[in-house]
Order: sequence, then C-alpha cells, then structure tokens
Amino acid sequence: MQALSLDQEILLKHEKIIGLIDKMDSSIQANLQDKTLNNLIQEVHDDYLGVVVHRNYQQFLSESYDHKLQSKHGDSILLELNSIEEIYKICHLISDRRRDVDSAYTDYVFDPFTYTEEVPKRVKSRLYDLMAVQMFNQMVDKATLSTTPFECESTLNDLYEMQLTHIHLKDRDTKKLESKLKRHDSLEERLQILHEELE
Repeated sequence: MQALSLDQEILLKHEKIIGLIDKMDSSIQANLQDKTLNNLIQEVHDDYLGVVVHRNYQQFLSESYDHKLQSKHGDSILLELNSIEEIYKICHLISDRRRDVDSAYTDYVFDPFTYTEEVPKRVKSRLYDLMAVQMFNQMVDKATLSTTPFECESTLNDLYEMQLTHIHLKDRDTKKLESKLKRHDSLEERLQILHEELE
C-alpha cells in the first residue's frame, strides 16, 4: 500500500474535521431528562465546538503555506473533536447512572397514616444529598468551567466513577463517611475522602 503524500493526508484530515463538525451540529441534541447535563452539553457545544474548534479550524485553513504545521494542527483539532464527542456520550451515561443511583437509594414502604403502599422513601438521605446532589453539582460546575474539552471529559469520567462508588456504598455503614464529607465543602477534599474510604 502506497503512503499518502502530505497533501493527501491534509485533505483527508480536512474531510474528517468537516464530517465530525457536521455530525455534531446535526445529531447532538441536549435532550436528556437531566436539565443540569443538558446545560453542560449546550455549553460544550457553544464554547468548544462553536468557538474553540471553529477558531482552530480557521487557523488550520490559513496554514496552507506550511504542510507539516497544518497537518499537526489538523491532528490537534481531530483530538478535540473526538473529546467533545466523548463528552456527549459520557453525559448520556451519567444521566442513566443518575437514575440507577436514585433507584438504589429509594425504598418503597407502607404509609400507615394514609394506608398507602409503595410510598417512596429515600434511603441514607444524608449520603444521597452529599453525593448525588452536592458533589454531583460541584463536578458538573467544574466540568462546565473547564478550559479544554480534555479537562471537561476527565472531570465527567470522574463523576461517572463517583456515581458507581455511590451505588457500592449503599450497603455499607457510611455514618463516619457522611460526617467527614459534611465537614468539607471543597470538591477535591471530598473526592480525597471518598478515595481513602475505598482503600
């Protein structure tokens, strides 16, 4: 198989870039039931795809005088686009897992006052509030404020893992953990406490 010339390689990268941008513009919808994640997806689309990638793409087009630099810049744009695509995917996974966490921390009990069966009751409500509400929102905020798509993707991957940890904590005694988490407001300190708890 014959190796591609630098001109052919640049043309191929250009086609891939255009294809990924068009795909994201037309198919990515902020249609999750989770308003917080919808807002994040919209921010990612507007900030990274709409501004950063567009600016880098214009620079890529203007570098036709230096094929090596143009090729390197094309690779960088493709990495950014792939990261943005992963952000969209992980947001959908986080939304699904959020429902799993809610389900795991909900019991259905009989209410003797109304004689109603199957009344939902939050299990470990303090831990749920700390992790599924406060820390969840802190991590989404951190992802939203990220300066690069790679940083945003990394934060969302951490959030997805935290949700799994939350599910595993359901059947453990978490009173000490809850107290430690409550004493700290910083997301980094809270994540460190969770990490130490699982060691």
